[in-house]
Amino acid sequence: VQPSHTTLREGMVYDMAAVRLRVLDEFGRIASYAQLPVSLRCEGDIELVGPSMVTLEGGMGGTYVRTRGRTGYGRLEIETILGKAQLEFIILREDEEEEDDEQ
Repeated sequence: VQPSHTTLREGMVYDMAAVRLRVLDEFGRIASYAQLPVSLRCEGDIELVGPSMVTLEGGMGGTYVRTRGRTGYGRLEIETILGKAQLEFIILREDEEEEDDEQ
């Protein structure tokens, strides 16, 4: 699970982050044979852009999360038959100062 960034900015328009999902084999390579369902759920001040259930194709997939018009915190929960993962997001006002964690 790899987000494009976890600090979002709320201002005149909403902000979004891309979340990349990959299944890796024991050697760290993409498991291109993996066709797995993934359940996605947001809590707090973010929401999903797209469906709450996606299927990884060729071991890869993704989703987007966006702000909901207010500052605060949000969590994206990801669940597959292989396990669970969580991502934490912080939402700041557009004019607030904080080092962005873009990757």
